[in-house]
Amino acid sequence: MVASGSLKFGSVSVGIGGSGGAGGAGKKVEVTSASNITTGATVNPNSPHLGFSSPGIHAQSIGGGGGSGGFSVAAALSNGVSATVAVGGSGNAAGNAGEVLVHQRGSDRTIETFGGQSDGILAQSVGGGGGNGGFSVAASGGKYGAVSVGVGGQGAAGGTGSHVGVTNESTIKTHGAQSNGIVAQSTGGGGGSGGFAVSIAVGGTEAIGDVSVAVGGSGGAGSAAGRVDVTNLPSASIETLGKNSIGIAAQSTGGGGGNGGFAGVGVLNMKQGGNFNVGVAVGGRGGVGGTGGLIDITSAGVINTHGHDSYGILAQSTGGGGGVGGMAVSTIFGLAGDDGELKGGSLNVAVAVGGNGGDGNSGGLVSVLQSQGSITTKGDRSHAIAALSTGGGGGMAGGAVAGTVVANADTPSKKVSIPVSIGGTGGSGNLGGNVTVNNTGMLKTEGEGAYGILAQSIGGGGGNGGGANSFSFYLGSRCHLPLGIGCNSPVNLGEFGSVCILGPCFEPPAAGTLQGFTLGVAVGGTGGNGNHGGAVSVTNSGSITTDKKNSTGILAQSIGQGGGNGGNGAMGLGDLVPDLANLALTPTVLPFSNAGIKSTFTAAVGGHGGGSGNGGEVQVMNYGAVTTNGVDAPAI
Repeated sequence: MVASGSLKFGSVSVGIGGSGGAGGAGKKVEVTSASNITTGATVNPNSPHLGFSSPGIHAQSIGGGGGSGGFSVAAALSNGVSATVAVGGSGNAAGNAGEVLVHQRGSDRTIETFGGQSDGILAQSVGGGGGNGGFSVAASGGKYGAVSVGVGGQGAAGGTGSHVGVTNESTIKTHGAQSNGIVAQSTGGGGGSGGFAVSIAVGGTEAIGDVSVAVGGSGGAGSAAGRVDVTNLPSASIETLGKNSIGIAAQSTGGGGGNGGFAGVGVLNMKQGGNFNVGVAVGGRGGVGGTGGLIDITSAGVINTHGHDSYGILAQSTGGGGGVGGMAVSTIFGLAGDDGELKGGSLNVAVAVGGNGGDGNSGGLVSVLQSQGSITTKGDRSHAIAALSTGGGGGMAGGAVAGTVVANADTPSKKVSIPVSIGGTGGSGNLGGNVTVNNTGMLKTEGEGAYGILAQSIGGGGGNGGGANSFSFYLGSRCHLPLGIGCNSPVNLGEFGSVCILGPCFEPPAAGTLQGFTLGVAVGGTGGNGNHGGAVSVTNSGSITTDKKNSTGILAQSIGQGGGNGGNGAMGLGDLVPDLANLALTPTVLPFSNAGIKSTFTAAVGGHGGGSGNGGEVQVMNYGAVTTNGVDAPAI
């Protein structure tokens, strides 16, 4: 929607984007089978094509994605003062997924798949992704001044993943690569990204002042994943023949937070002195990640895998990572006066603040019980049991760039330039969940780098702080081409005056002509804190055997993750454009230091790094036999 009006001394324009529609919910899905199932069978067993992506049972509930917000563009041009406001529409929330239950009955029944990417049983509950915020563009031009405001739309939250449960009594056999026996997954929907915002204000030859503001939209929150339960009964048998083909994979993954929107501001004032210009840009905040759900696997049957990178059991809960903060850029271009008086001076304030990164969320509890039955893996890097819980990492913060450029600066007028840039704060990581593994059966691995039991909890790392860069240039009024050909011919812009189209370089102001104050500040953002690993407990009263090198019997770890790096603070364009001095068409400019400036203060401050997390308690109780036959293969 755009509304505009004309006043005696100016014009106003307002644009507002509409909100997106909500996503629909997925319903409960329940499958009970007592049949023999075969997919991908062919008279040519060497064919790589037939039967591809053909699971034996595929049960799925998916929440609908939220609609994106509408964009907004508003513009105004006036012989007086003009003002514009543009607001991007908000994204709408996604739908939640429903519960998914699968029961494969019959100890004399078989599920067999022959093609690649063809799981025996695939059960999924997937929340929808949140809608993105709409972008906004606001532009205004006025002979006596201009005000422009742009606000990006907010990203919406994702939908939740629900409970997934699978029970198997039968024989499952897969032949192709990336063809797992059982896959049970619950996934939270990711948050929508915030809309970007751009705001431009142009003041004419009589403009006393111009103001431009842009705020990027915040990213939506990622949503939680649900609980995942898998039961493999004593009558069940699972065999996978291809590489990257896990016996049982149970995963619960929280949705990632949406990224914050970019914010960009530009101000141009054509009045020669006697003016003020303000530009403020604030990047959108990244969304928070969603929690990973609980994982519970109980297996009393037989599991055999033959390919490389093919675990017997993979149980994994992962918290969603935080969204990235939006970058912010604020630039001002103004003209100094030519009368040498205070009234001919100029004030230019450019502020840019990077958006904060979103916080990650926690991984859930992971529990694996292997009883009675056996697990044998033959490939390299094919652990018998891998149980993992990982906290989501914090999002990286947005950087900030603020700069002012004053032309006609070789005239003896007062000039004040204040560029301030502040990098956003990195998001904090979250906790890794507790991990418990209990084995009373037989575990054997025959490949290299294949552990009997890998139990691990890892905290989420902190996001890096945003960098900050501020600059201020003073440019002379005379311009020329490299061959000495003058280019002082003005271009008429009507009510907005006239400008000179400059050549490849600017003449720097003569020493002693500048009178004013320059304050430049750049503060790098703080890195987010890392977080702690959870408690890890492994109990073995069965037998564990590994045959090759680098194949540990039991590896139990809890790892705290490091904090994010602090952002750099820098003055000038050197960090932004490292080869600036080598560019043939680069203006010859005079940043900050000049003998004629009465007072100059610049400060560049790097951000603090985030704190690190601690590892949690680790406990291993072994009452059984652990045998390793390779080199570099500790038992525990």
